[in-house]
Amino acid sequence: MQKLTLLSMLAVTIFMVTACGSSTPKEVVIENRFKVMIPGHLSKTTTLNGDAILQYQHIFKEIYIIIIDDEKETLHQSLIVNDLTEKYTLSFDGFFNLLSNEDSDAFITIEDRNKVKDEKINGLQAKIFSNTRTINNTNVYYTTALVEGKDHYYQIIAWTTAKNESKNKKALSDMVYSFSEL
Repeated sequence: MQKLTLLSMLAVTIFMVTACGSSTPKEVVIENRFKVMIPGHLSKTTTLNGDAILQYQHIFKEIYIIIIDDEKETLHQSLIVNDLTEKYTLSFDGFFNLLSNEDSDAFITIEDRNKVKDEKINGLQAKIFSNTRTINNTNVYYTTALVEGKDHYYQIIAWTTAKNESKNKKALSDMVYSFSEL
């Protein structure tokens, strides 16, 4: 009987270690265009955002990341065709203003604007901010970076539940700051 209990405990332990995965970072490369380092325990998914080109999560650790990209030329042409160039310049600042206006359905809110810092991520111009807010009745802490690449604008959004902010804050920041174009 003790052997059975010991084997059961061993099996549960192995399952838990396997299910949680490794926290050792892994590199994810998308379309030979960009790469990002994420914790090894995150799994690829398609359920977080239909526009995202990269989506990873760990639902038990409550940590998530998505990356959305917009081709500069397509976005600029859309602004021109819709006669929006007076309101949104054909620049990285115009992209930021487009995403952070009150009519936008992007992840950025008007309240986020005063938290934005202009920085560089691996040589690329970026606007980065972190915030906590309620989304679908859940308090969420997130770090977001808008990044200007050579031919694309990127939105990198990494988040966790607010109760896990202190535990996951470094991982969120590490993911965001690891982004680089190839």
